[in-house]
Amino acid sequence: MRPAAIIVLILSAISIILFWSPIPIVIGNDIILGGYPWVAPSESAKQTMIIIGAILTIFFIAASIVVIYISREIEGLEAYSEIKEEIEEEDTYREEELEW
Repeated sequence: MRPAAIIVLILSAISIILFWSPIPIVIGNDIILGGYPWVAPSESAKQTMIIIGAILTIFFIAASIVVIYISREIEGLEAYSEIKEEIEEEDTYREEELEW
C-alpha cells in the first residue's frame, strides 16, 4: 500500500479514537483534546456532539475506504505499466532480431 494511504488511515483512526475517547486530554487551561461528548456542558450539547461525532466518524471511515480503493487501483495500474513496458521491450528486441 502507498505510504500516503497509510498515513491517511493512521490519522483517521487517531482522530476517531481521540473524539470518542471518554478521557479528554487537557492542555493548559483552555485546550481540550478528545472526549468531546463526555465533557459537554449540557445534555443537549452532549447529544449534538454525539451526532457530529457520528457524522464525522462515518465520513472518515468512508474516506479511508476510498483511499484504500484508490491506492490499490494505482498499484494495479503501476503493475500493468511495468508489464506493458516489459512486453514493449521484448517486442523491440524481437524486431531487432528479425532485422538481422
